Amino acid sequence: MLLKLLISNLFVFILFGCATSAPELPPDYNSVDSELQLSASLFRIEDIVRDCQSLLFEKSELSEIRKKIDEVDIQGRGRDQVLGFMAVLTFWPALVVAGNNGDLEGKIKSIQKRSDEINLLIKYKGCIRGS
Repeated sequence: MLLKLLISNLFVFILFGCATSAPELPPDYNSVDSELQLSASLFRIEDIVRDCQSLLFEKSELSEIRKKIDEVDIQGRGRDQVLGFMAVLTFWPALVVAGNNGDLEGKIKSIQKRSDEINLLIKYKGCIRGS
């Protein structure tokens, strides 16, 4: 009886330990049904005065940085998966240390947020026609 209770608690811990809440979605300015309109008040003044060429350049820089971060993440993923598998089989508290990339996740979120801002500003300024 005690063994069944421990196993079921371990299963619940693993199940809920892997679950995270979904990230907050940005406001919808792009869909067909969107009721929100882009305006200059949504952007920082120092971004509004920039020309299209500098915005497109920053967009490509952010894309390159994101690719490099993704490459580093993929390289560490195999190691983290092996650690996680071994932790489940041998010592489940080790799951706490496996795959904890809070700093990397923070960088990815900040890059994505800035990329979203730049993309909206590019659309607002009409830097790329037809998009």
